[in-house]
Amino acid sequence: MSSAISPFSKVPSLNTTTVLIVGTHGVGKHELAKSLLGIPTPYSVQIRTANELPLPPLTGSNERPKIDLVVFMIDLNVRSSIGLVENAVTALDVHYFMGRVCFVVKRESYDSPVAMDTDALISLRDSYNSPMLYGDVKIEQDRISVTRQILNLLEVAAGYKTNISPLLIQATQKGHFILTDS
Repeated sequence: MSSAISPFSKVPSLNTTTVLIVGTHGVGKHELAKSLLGIPTPYSVQIRTANELPLPPLTGSNERPKIDLVVFMIDLNVRSSIGLVENAVTALDVHYFMGRVCFVVKRESYDSPVAMDTDALISLRDSYNSPMLYGDVKIEQDRISVTRQILNLLEVAAGYKTNISPLLIQATQKGHFILTDS
C-alpha cells in the first residue's frame, strides 16, 4: 500500500497544522475550510481539499505537507457521498485511525428525505473507530460548533496538547457528537 497517506511520512512544520477535507463536490468542504481558517489559533492552519483519495501524484518540485487530520464529509442527501468516503478511507495508513480522522455528516434540512441508511453511517464509524460530527455547514451555529470540535481534534493530533495523545482522546470519547440547540 505504497500510495497510502501516512501521518508519519513527513517531518511536521513548526507551528503549522494541515487538515485534509475529503468529500463529494458540493458537500460544503470550502465553507468548512473558511470556517476553520476564520477561528484564531496559536498555530497556523493549512487546509487542503480533495474530492477523492488517493491523491494524485505530485509533479515537479511540489511537496505535500504533513497531514495532521483528515476530515471526511458525508452528505445524507447524496447517496454516492458515503460510497466515496468508504473508498477513500482505504487510501489512508491505519495509523490515521488512531485519533487523526473524523467524519462530518451534513444534511441540508431536516425536512428533506435522507438518501442513505443511517446504519451505513454507524457501521462506518464503528469500523474505523473515529468520531462522527453532525451539522450543516450552511447553518452558522452548526458550522461553528463543528469547526471548534475539529480544531480541538487537530490540536491533539498535531501534538499541541501536553500529555494528551490522539489515541487517549479516542479511547475516552464516544464516537458520536450530536449538536444540540442551547
